Amino acid sequence: MSGSNERVMNRVLNILLPVGVAFGVLLMSRTAPFQSLETITTDARFSTFPSPDLADTNIVIVAIDNGSLDLLAGNGLNWPWSRDVYARAIQVLDNAGVQATLFDLLFFDADINRSETDSERTDAQFARALASSPRSVLAAELIPGRDGRFADARLPHWQFMDSLRFVGATNLTPDPGGVVRHIDLWHDLGGGPFPSIALAALMATDSAEFHRLHEPARHRIHWYGAPGPEGTFRYIPFSAILFASEDSLAFLRGKTVVIGAYASGLLDFKATPMTSGGAYPGMEIWATVLSNLSQDDFIRPWPVWAEWLLLTGMGLLTVFLFRVPSVGWSILGVVSANLVVIVFALVIWDHLRIMMPVTGPIMVSVLSHASVAAISYVQEGRARREIRAIFSRYVHPDVVESLTASPNNIRMGGDLAQATILFTDIDQFTQYAEGKAPTEVVADLNRYLSALADIVLDEGGLLDKFTGDGIMALFGVPVARADHARMACHAALKHLSYSRSPGAADSATQAHFHRNTRIGINSGDIIVGNIGSVRRMDFTAIGDEVNLAGRLEGVNKIYGTRILIGENTRALLGPEFIVREIDTITVMGKAKSNRIFELVGLAGDSIDLDGIKTYETALQMYREGDFDEAGARFRSLSDTASAVMADRCVQLNTAPPSDWNGVYNLTTK
Repeated sequence: MSGSNERVMNRVLNILLPVGVAFGVLLMSRTAPFQSLETITTDARFSTFPSPDLADTNIVIVAIDNGSLDLLAGNGLNWPWSRDVYARAIQVLDNAGVQATLFDLLFFDADINRSETDSERTDAQFARALASSPRSVLAAELIPGRDGRFADARLPHWQFMDSLRFVGATNLTPDPGGVVRHIDLWHDLGGGPFPSIALAALMATDSAEFHRLHEPARHRIHWYGAPGPEGTFRYIPFSAILFASEDSLAFLRGKTVVIGAYASGLLDFKATPMTSGGAYPGMEIWATVLSNLSQDDFIRPWPVWAEWLLLTGMGLLTVFLFRVPSVGWSILGVVSANLVVIVFALVIWDHLRIMMPVTGPIMVSVLSHASVAAISYVQEGRARREIRAIFSRYVHPDVVESLTASPNNIRMGGDLAQATILFTDIDQFTQYAEGKAPTEVVADLNRYLSALADIVLDEGGLLDKFTGDGIMALFGVPVARADHARMACHAALKHLSYSRSPGAADSATQAHFHRNTRIGINSGDIIVGNIGSVRRMDFTAIGDEVNLAGRLEGVNKIYGTRILIGENTRALLGPEFIVREIDTITVMGKAKSNRIFELVGLAGDSIDLDGIKTYETALQMYREGDFDEAGARFRSLSDTASAVMADRCVQLNTAPPSDWNGVYNLTTK
C-alpha cells in the first residue's frame, strides 16, 4: 500500500472507528449491566446535589414517632392504638381544613378489645370518621399469584371499605440490591389498574388525575433531600394532632397530610439513594412520589439523539487526542475530556434536573483509545519489526524499545549520559581452563554468566557485552535514572550474597566462579549509543569513566577485595550502603589520582564497623607519613587489604619518599 493510500485509510479509520464504538456503546447502554453502572452515578447525583426546595410544601407528614408513643402511653393508650385515636385524628385534620389524608398504615383486621375499649365501638368510630372525610385514603397490600402477577389484594377491614372512596397499594419493589429507586404508580390486578397509595391520594384531591391510570406505570422517583424532621418535608408528631389547639393547626389548611410510622420500633424504613442502611421512612417515600405527581416534577431524560451526538463526539475527540505526539499530553487530554463530561453532567443535573449519561461517554473514550492503540500496534511498520527481531537477541529490552520507538536513532555516534558502569571478571579463570575440553569450559561458563546476567538485569542494568569470563553492564541508560549508582551497587551486593549462598555451590566449578568474581564499579559522564561501522554496530559506552571501572575490577587483585567502587560512585550513595575507603591510587596510564572504596554491604548487615573505622584511621596516618603507627593499626586487622597496606608501610618506612603525597601509583593493570 502506498504512503498516500495508507494515509487515506488511516483518516477513514479515525472516523469510522469512533463512530462504530459509539454505536456499540449506545446499544450496550440499554442492557441491564450497563444501566446498573449508570444507576451508581445517578444515586451519586441525588445524594451529592439534593434539592429540598423543589419539594411540594403542601405536603405535610404526621409522624407516629417515639415521642407520640410515649405521650399516649402516659395517657393510658399503649401501642397498637385503638381505632378511635385515628378517628379523632381525622376529625382534627378535617377541622383544620386539610385537602386529603393518606394513611400509610394497614387496617386489615378489626380492632382488638381492650379493658377500656370495645373493638366494635372503636371500629365504628373510625368508619364514621372516614365516611365524613371523603378524601381520606387507606392502604392495601396486593398479593402476587403463582405467575408473579398480582392476583388478589388485602384490603382494609370491610367496615372501613364501606366508608371509603379511595384505597391505594403500598407495594414497593426495590431495585436489585434492595434500594428503592422506582415506584409503580398503578398495578395490574385482574386485568384492571389498581392505584398506588400516592396516586390514590392525588386522585382524591383532583378527579382529573384519573388519566394517570392509563399512562406507563413505572415511575423513577425524583428524590429531594435527606429524610426526617430536619430534612425535606415538614414533620408533625402525631401527638400534636391530638393535643394541639385548633389555632396552632391552622397552617394545615389546603395541605395533604401523610400519616405513617417513624418510631424506631415500628421498622418502616427503606434503603434509597438518599440514605444507606435502610434509614428512609416508608411514609416519606409516598410523600416524595406525591410531590412528584402533584407538580409533574419528573427527572428529565437525556434525548437519544443528544446521547448519540455525545458518544460520537467523545469517540472522535479521543482518537484526535491519541494522535498527539506526547503520550503524557495525550492521556491528560483524554482524562480532561472525561472530567469535562462529568462536570457538565453534574451542572445540568444540579440546575435543570436533566439526567445526562456519563458511563457511556467514558466507556466510548476508553474503548476508542484502546482500539486506536491496538490498530496502531498492528500497523507497526516493517522496519520497526525488523529492528526488534535483530536487536532483541543482543541487547537489553529497554534498548530495543528505545530503538523501535525511534528508528532514526540507529546511526553512528552517541550521546553524553550520566551513568554507572560495572565490570566483572573471574580470578584464576585461566588456571581453571587449562587441560579442560572446550565444550566443558563453555558449558560451565554459560551457567555462570546466566546467573550473573540475571542479577544485573533484575536490578535494572543493561547487559552491554560479555568480556570472555566477565561482563560489562551499564546502569542509567538508555532510560535515564537518577539512582543508577544505587542500582549498580545493589546488583554487586546481590551477587556477593548469591556467591555465599548454597545455590551458588551446586557444583565445585560454579562455586569457584562465583566466589572468585571481582567487580569494579564507577560512575560519571560517558558517551553511550550505537558505536561501530555501517555494517555492524553495538549499543555500548566509551569514556574515561568506563576505563576506570574496568581498571577497578583488576585492582581487586592487589588488595584482595571483591567489589571496588570509584569516588564518583561513592558520592552518589546514601547511608544504606556500608563502604570502606581502601586507598588513593593512580591507575596505569593515567596521571589523575582516584580514591577507591570497597563496597562491604548494606546498613543492618553483620559487619565489623569497628574494623572499618580502624582501617580508615590507619589510612589517614599512612597518608600523613606516620608509617610506623599506620602499619601497627593495619596489622591489628586480619583481612588481605590490611596486610597489603601493612607491608607497604614497612617498605615506605625503610625508604621514605621525599615527595610523599599519600597516592600509590599502580604499575600494572
